[in-house]
Amino acid sequence: MLSTEIGPRVRPSRRSPTTLSILHRLRANGWPWPAALYWIATAWFHRWTTETDVTNLRVVHKTGFIKRRTFEMSLDKVESVDVNQSILGRLMNYGDPTIQGVGEGTETISTVTSPLAFRSAITTRRVGSQTTLPEVASAPAASPC
Repeated sequence: MLSTEIGPRVRPSRRSPTTLSILHRLRANGWPWPAALYWIATAWFHRWTTETDVTNLRVVHKTGFIKRRTFEMSLDKVESVDVNQSILGRLMNYGDPTIQGVGEGTETISTVTSPLAFRSAITTRRVGSQTTLPEVASAPAASPC
């Protein structure tokens, strides 16, 4: 005798969650967390792979890990430094300085901590303060004995 039923019919229990209820719980309880962790990780990686220096001769900005982008400008060629800050940037002390050079174009450095201090480090220099490298004294000649 052949039976068309393979086994007993199983009804879903009330305690087993459905896909819709799982998605609802993820959205309500923890769905934004992976996106927030991704955003924090990418911001940390960008900060880790970015260098910005203001020396007594030039401004240097390097960013990137595999694809490296470097920007250098002599302080003598800096015409102006503008700072763009949003309301949140003013509250949390970050902004985007734009450096305009004479004959060298315009460069914007994004998300700099303390952008006003960064601007004053570039623009405030003593007039006529040319730093020269110290001369290396040659070794004294051997005296004949």
